[in-house]
Amino acid sequence: MKTVAAACRHVDILVNSAGGIPRGTLLDIDEERWRRAWDLKVFGCINLTREIYRPMCERGSGVIINIVGLSGDRPDANYIAGSSANAALIMFSRSLGGDSIRHGVRVVAVNPGPVETEKHIRDTERLAQEKFGDKSRWRDVMAGCR
Repeated sequence: MKTVAAACRHVDILVNSAGGIPRGTLLDIDEERWRRAWDLKVFGCINLTREIYRPMCERGSGVIINIVGLSGDRPDANYIAGSSANAALIMFSRSLGGDSIRHGVRVVAVNPGPVETEKHIRDTERLAQEKFGDKSRWRDVMAGCR
């Protein structure tokens, strides 16, 4: 993290975007998987922001954009690790952004809706198989999410 930050010390815009948090309930996601996912998405964002934020404040300008996800505002017990991580990053962005402006730095969170990535399709195929007994109905799973 520090190596990346040192190489990018003078950036005007930082975009944090990391995912990979597994779907599942509290009983499905063991502590190791939960921590590994949070280390990537939550602490990766926080730690890189910490390193880039300081020089932005010193310069008095910069923008930090955290790509989070809708599940932070839409609790989902079947995506509990991801929903919790996204809620944490939304609050992190709001908290830092509420103060950063006095240093000339803007901090925002972007919460995109579903995006048809390979991972998203795999996850929704699994859900369609569970719900309908047919993984090809994965688009039906997403019908109310847009």
